[in-house]
Amino acid sequence: MSCAPFVSSPHDVVRKMLEVAKASKDDVLVDLGCGDGRILSTAVKDFGVKAAFGYEIREDLFKTA
Repeated sequence: MSCAPFVSSPHDVVRKMLEVAKASKDDVLVDLGCGDGRILSTAVKDFGVKAAFGYEIREDLFKTA
């Protein structure tokens, strides 16, 4: 089931979103409709967020994330 097609965000856009959000080691990130999980993984690896949780309705994307 899907309400809209999945279109991944380019890595530079993901980084900019996290910079604008001022993601840091004190944050817990929740991404509803996390797709392939690139925002979650970038937040943890590059911004050191405390924890990151993603929710995805599509099983194929969930497995990728």
